[in-house]
Amino acid sequence: MMTTTTSPLRGFFKKTILLPLFTGLVYFLCTKTVAQEAKANNETAPKKGFYAAYYDKTTFKIKNDKGVVVTEKKYKELTPAEKKAVPNLLGGLSSFPTKDEIDAKIEKGGPDTIEIDLYDPKNQKVKKAEGTIYNTNELTEDPTYPGGIEAFYKFVGQNYKTPVTPVDVKLKGKVFITFVVGKDGVLTDFKLLRDVGYGTGDEAIRVLKLSQNWIPGKVNGEPVATMYSLPITIQSEK
Repeated sequence: MMTTTTSPLRGFFKKTILLPLFTGLVYFLCTKTVAQEAKANNETAPKKGFYAAYYDKTTFKIKNDKGVVVTEKKYKELTPAEKKAVPNLLGGLSSFPTKDEIDAKIEKGGPDTIEIDLYDPKNQKVKKAEGTIYNTNELTEDPTYPGGIEAFYKFVGQNYKTPVTPVDVKLKGKVFITFVVGKDGVLTDFKLLRDVGYGTGDEAIRVLKLSQNWIPGKVNGEPVATMYSLPITIQSEK
């Protein structure tokens, strides 16, 4: 996001650090968050995504609706829906594994091949009544901002205006917001759960209302409305 030329985004980050963390786009962001927390305990996760590193040499065989393998892919080539069908490596653990445990698992690596059948009942989600608002754990595909998380960072940085505060006040804390990503991708029903005062929450909602339509979440390939949670960490430098 940083460039050698002056831009509104660069100017913004000189004043305020905004780190939007989406619960819906969980893998990239949650991995980063957990790694940061683990670092304090000398238990850092590898720079490369845990799943991507573990399954680096694994070939995924994708089946069609007739149960026939129609293509083969590497982990990085899987669609969001296909990745959700990949076996959960951390399932059943009571705490995040240590760096040594992660390194050992990655060194061992995943199996040579894994078959993915999105039509298997265990990988299908239950479609509810029309008008139902889903949680992200009920989806087969999560909602996303067009262009991905980096594009969203850029959008927020270009539009968020740091609220005016007294000279001796330093903004620091989190703004918690929920909203609905409609089946048409439109954002609605913004709710401010908590902010750090001085209009920080209202400003975050104002920016979200400027957002272009998202790519909606899906259940078995069908777009649905999804409840999303958006914590934003704010820390001013003055």
